[in-house]
Amino acid sequence: MPYPKLHYGVGLTDDAVEQLGHIANLLARDGGDGHQYFNCLTVDPNGTYLYMTVEVPKQEGIEWPDGAGLMEVQIPHHYVRYILSVKDEWGVGFLAEFAGKA
Repeated sequence: MPYPKLHYGVGLTDDAVEQLGHIANLLARDGGDGHQYFNCLTVDPNGTYLYMTVEVPKQEGIEWPDGAGLMEVQIPHHYVRYILSVKDEWGVGFLAEFAGKA
């Protein structure tokens, strides 16, 4: 039986949000309790930086040619609070969204 496709939530430290500035504002989602995370399709921690394929949240006025906004991002490992893997995208926004859907 093949493994299901996983989605990843990469939680950012407060320092990461501050240091990444506009990039964090563009790519990060609100996880509740004041923390931010990236919703990722891939995560590779095996290198000098954490390599991710990040799904860009939909924004008014921005249309992606292929229908999905994806960016490849590399950040220092010390910017990462946690990496969460789930079977579907719905589970990534666990802190803020589960409260309303539980």
